[in-house]
Amino acid sequence: MRLKVLIAGGGTGGHVFPALNLARAIEKRWPSELLFVGARRGIESEKIPKAGYAIRLIPVTGLHRRLTLKNIMFPINVMRSQWMCHKIIKSFAPHVAIGTGGYVMGPALRSALAKNVPVVIQEQNSFPGITTRLLAKKAAAVFLAYERAANHLHPLTKAVLTGNPVNLEPVTETTQQIRNQFHISSQKKIILVFGGSQGAASINRGIWSMLEHKQWPDQFHLLWQTGKRQWADYRDRVKSLNIDATVLPFIEHMNKAYTISEFAVCRAGAMTISELAAAGLPAIFVPLAHAAANHQYKNARAITEKGGGLIADDDVNLNENLQTCVHNLAYNEHLVQRMRESMGKLHHGDSANRIIDYIAELDGIKDIIEQIEHKSPENDEKTNQ
Repeated sequence: MRLKVLIAGGGTGGHVFPALNLARAIEKRWPSELLFVGARRGIESEKIPKAGYAIRLIPVTGLHRRLTLKNIMFPINVMRSQWMCHKIIKSFAPHVAIGTGGYVMGPALRSALAKNVPVVIQEQNSFPGITTRLLAKKAAAVFLAYERAANHLHPLTKAVLTGNPVNLEPVTETTQQIRNQFHISSQKKIILVFGGSQGAASINRGIWSMLEHKQWPDQFHLLWQTGKRQWADYRDRVKSLNIDATVLPFIEHMNKAYTISEFAVCRAGAMTISELAAAGLPAIFVPLAHAAANHQYKNARAITEKGGGLIADDDVNLNENLQTCVHNLAYNEHLVQRMRESMGKLHHGDSANRIIDYIAELDGIKDIIEQIEHKSPENDEKTNQ
């Protein structure tokens, strides 16, 4: 017997990677059969199959905030997606359905609820997404990364503070070995700058402005992930200045970059913040100005209020905002240490396993888990024949 789990979420990495981390934790714990539901245009259509999991894609899309012809198709795509999800639930017959956010979560979880399948939601942000807010009351549990997120949910919501399920592998190399891997010959302390896998154009411009105008603190080496599109340009610019900097298009092992850095400059996506907390690395957050419901700024505020970092607003004064924040940390070692301690306290431990521990105790799931865990070897052999 296997635990059958439906996982719905996507659109962005912030919804897809928690789903993958939960899937891997479930597979490690129990014999299981996992099926993902994703949007055709979301990154899950690529990431989930690449990770080796089955996925069903539905045509649901978000509602555009401005008047556009694409909104005409919105109700049609929702109805089609709902019909497809009813068929998926009927044929797959999951024991539990997990939602990790995004519009795709709505049709999938509503279909599961209609078939009396237990539903849980993992919400990454301090301000829950609209789909989470609409479904929270009906879910068996909503797992939160931020305590304040509960304030935006229905009073009858079963909210559980667990943190985000991150997958930050432990570092086994020494600091010097890691510096060598990044080809950092300088023994200066390191500031890590990144803007996600594609980079962040405004952060890149702000950092370049500091370098160009000789405002970068000399006692620090710059480890800079620019994103693939802008890498060659900034690499050549930095070479012309002859300064201590390592400019990369993408950093494969962020856990190693976190280990050797004093602090980071980055966006304020939920999973980025959770990784920083797990690494105990303070940061200067540059929230994406046009994020839905301004959720990145709210994420950053939740951390800075606990003393884990600073905020540099991504506005017309970003260059000055960044310079001020970088200098505040670069020239105040004690402040960085206090922030490091504060950030470390925000880590919730092994969130993925805490979440599946809770799922295992849900009505309708507990008996199934007991059957799986106490299944005899003879039955296992029969099942495999």
